[in-house]
Amino acid sequence: MPQNTQSSVFSRWRTDIEKNGFDTTSEEWQLFFDNCQVVQFDNRDTVLDAMSPTRHILFVASGICAAQHELPDGDTRIARFFCETDFCTLADFLSDFKDFDKFNNILLALTAIEGVLIPIDLWTEEYVNGGDIGKYARLKMMRMHLFDIELLKVKTMNRTQNSFSFLEEQQPEVLANVPHKFIAQFLGITAEGFSRFLKSGRILS
Repeated sequence: MPQNTQSSVFSRWRTDIEKNGFDTTSEEWQLFFDNCQVVQFDNRDTVLDAMSPTRHILFVASGICAAQHELPDGDTRIARFFCETDFCTLADFLSDFKDFDKFNNILLALTAIEGVLIPIDLWTEEYVNGGDIGKYARLKMMRMHLFDIELLKVKTMNRTQNSFSFLEEQQPEVLANVPHKFIAQFLGITAEGFSRFLKSGRILS
């Protein structure tokens, strides 16, 4: 990977840390810089796979990916989307399912992705004992937890309109950049049903 690409990806992560009010001039930042890996994925690449466990967390520097699972009956669903500056790992959504080993679970790139793979042991150590980077990690995880709570509330309503409105308000970049069939998987309807939903004035239950 070109050196300028690696520098650009780390720069985007550093910018997010500083934008949230934390310092990146310490040895903490250098520790992450030395031990993390810049990665790129093409559209439709599998980023993480539950059948090949990884000990990493992904910082999404650019692009959109999704936690996708295939049910035993072959139906495919998307639990949630991850967008720019999100952190993600399969554990973020696998814990929401009982007997998750019965599912085929992947983190799927829905656009080209650039990101940083962070060893989970390093992330955990900084989360628990770190200085500014640790505070940043805790802030990001708290925000993601609150996001997931709101998403769960919407999902339990089991109404297409509510889930679609959630995307409009919280992740409009998904609606702008992700093919309809994947949005339909998130909404829990077929691609044809999603097309009818859009044409009907968005009142499908």
